[in-house]
Amino acid sequence: MGRRSDHSRKELEELALSAAIQGVTAQGTQGLTIRGVAHAIGYSPGTLYNLFENRDELILRVAGRALDLLLQTLEAAEAKDKAIGLHGLCDQFIRFVETNGLLWEAVIAARAQRSDPAIWYWQKVMRIVEVNQRVLLRALPDLPAEVAMRSAITVALALNGLIATVDRQNLWTFAQSDLASMAHDLIDRYTAGLAAVGDGSQRPGQTQPGEQSHGAPAADAAHAVTTATDGPGDQ
Repeated sequence: MGRRSDHSRKELEELALSAAIQGVTAQGTQGLTIRGVAHAIGYSPGTLYNLFENRDELILRVAGRALDLLLQTLEAAEAKDKAIGLHGLCDQFIRFVETNGLLWEAVIAARAQRSDPAIWYWQKVMRIVEVNQRVLLRALPDLPAEVAMRSAITVALALNGLIATVDRQNLWTFAQSDLASMAHDLIDRYTAGLAAVGDGSQRPGQTQPGEQSHGAPAADAAHAVTTATDGPGDQ
């Protein structure tokens, strides 16, 4: 019999998330179920379905906590070393994923399972991107803010994609160097290109003034996320 009145809704959510995080940290996302989490905290599955719509939402909430931990790691590194650059943040990111690999799986799984996560989730992503943007602007202070934001998003996505690919050993047999070397090479080449472009002026293939774009600029999307009102999700 579930302990239906032992905890408030907020306390119960925290209990369930803590149990889910422990399960994912131990076994990854494959074995995570609402029933298993309910059993771990002594409540019925029906009670947890009043808190989480389904397993996908539970994974999304776990992923949100993983993003919180990564943000804390990056901000702590930035506070400790005011001169930290993208290479330093890259090292922090790689160490975080190496230490919390199974937990980071939730971020990959959440992205794959929900094409339009709640706005609170994207706000967490953008707070991490903003750390990259600040660091990038210290190295290249003449970059326009929107170029720096777009570049910070690009670097974050590229590094995460590289880590996810290597972690799953996809194409690993073709890799000629270790993960850190490839990641730092990516940063070197990308930032060298940014420095050469300078103010983000027209590049080949870029939409000309008056032409219709095939998608919203990254900076516009980032602004929409960071200025939106927090939803009822994991704050």
